[in-house]
Amino acid sequence: MAPRSPADAAGPFQGRSPSLPRAAIAAGLHCVDLADARDYVLGIGALDASAREAGVAILSGASSTPGLSHAVLDRLTAEAEEIHSVEVAIAPGNRAPRGLSLVEAILTWAGRPVRVFRGGRWVEAPGWGRAERVEIDGLGPRRLSLCETADLDLLVERYRPTGDALFRAGLELGILHGGLTALSSLVRLGLVRSLRVVAGPLKHAADLFLPFGTDRGGMRVEAVTRDRDGTLRRSVWTLVADAGDGPQVPPLPALAALKMLASGELAFRGAAPCAGLIP
Repeated sequence: MAPRSPADAAGPFQGRSPSLPRAAIAAGLHCVDLADARDYVLGIGALDASAREAGVAILSGASSTPGLSHAVLDRLTAEAEEIHSVEVAIAPGNRAPRGLSLVEAILTWAGRPVRVFRGGRWVEAPGWGRAERVEIDGLGPRRLSLCETADLDLLVERYRPTGDALFRAGLELGILHGGLTALSSLVRLGLVRSLRVVAGPLKHAADLFLPFGTDRGGMRVEAVTRDRDGTLRRSVWTLVADAGDGPQVPPLPALAALKMLASGELAFRGAAPCAGLIP
């Protein structure tokens, strides 16, 4: 029987040291996590040599991003000669439960400069800025804003788009999405350093709106590519979670990774972001 391996779902991961993966390596165990923090996920490669030596797999971001987002994009871009742009978006329903760690994670980067690939080059834009209304099949129009996540780097690294690589998310209720945009401007203008210190009160305020909106959320992944014959193609994949099933989606790549490691189907050994490893 294969030894049990930990799956870390205890966010927020922003500013955290990889103490659990290090302990897993020392114990000879595989380890996966649901991290979305940009520095944490991208920094997991520092443990690659020790994980290889121990013969274990340390996978960071085995969640909606980058685990699921890259599994989808690998399919959407499989036949592409050139990739123009890639975009990932997550739009939870307002009635979906949101823990304090999720609120803290968002408020860590809201309003602060985010490095993003736009128009074929790296630029800076404010976190939770550049709001747009995007039509998501099965959900209708949702407001989406720029988010700080490891996918902003990994999408560029793995797919080499000539145009844009974006990750956006949104709150279903306009009053909450717009309210966070307004609060983020305080950080952008330098009036406050971070909104994370008021995560508790802001979560309590947002919870007052739980009776409104819906329990329907979803995820949207888009790729604009050019085929070998020169045809420009726009491919869109959409996931819709009904009846409050949204929170069940992020753990699925981690569950798949653990099952594949236990069965021997996943031969990867080392430490890396979980991008392109789970089909």
